[in-house]
Amino acid sequence: RFQAISQGVRSLASELETRSEATRQPLASQVDEAAGALRALQRMEAERLQLVAAHHAEQGRKLLAEDDDAVNASLNDVKRRL
Repeated sequence: RFQAISQGVRSLASELETRSEATRQPLASQVDEAAGALRALQRMEAERLQLVAAHHAEQGRKLLAEDDDAVNASLNDVKRRL
C-alpha cells in the first residue's frame, strides 16, 4: 500500500516539476513549491516507514531478551522518534 501511494506522489511531483519547467507561467513558483512539498512529504513518510520497521524489530528483540537494558533503551529511543 505504501509503495503504491509513494509511486503516485512521486509521479505527481514529477509531473508538477515538468509542467513548471515547461511553462514558467505566473503560477510556476506555486507549482515548484507544491512539488517540493510533495517531495518533502515523501521523504518524511519513507523515514516514518523505516522507524516503524525498526520499532517492530526492537519489539521482537525485546520478546526474545529477558530484561536486557540495551534493548529496552533502543526500543524507547525508536518510540520517542516515532
